[in-house]
Amino acid sequence: MITKKKTCRFVISATGKNGETYLTTCNNKKEVKQWIKAHNSKLNLKELKIVDKHKRIFWVKSFLLFATALFVLFELWILM
Repeated sequence: MITKKKTCRFVISATGKNGETYLTTCNNKKEVKQWIKAHNSKLNLKELKIVDKHKRIFWVKSFLLFATALFVLFELWILM
């Protein structure tokens, strides 16, 4: 049986008021808000970082598509 690997969309990295380090993952924005609400009294909000992994992938795909289009146009220009 092949199992599908489950990936999380958001990665939360935070520092606590007493120097604790928090690293967790969430699947959606609702989970992120719930986690922040549950740990709000312990967190230093100035050092709270939330990374959206899907947004990063979107920019990489867009860049690769743009680079490919430029390459094709350059090759067509050389052949003329």
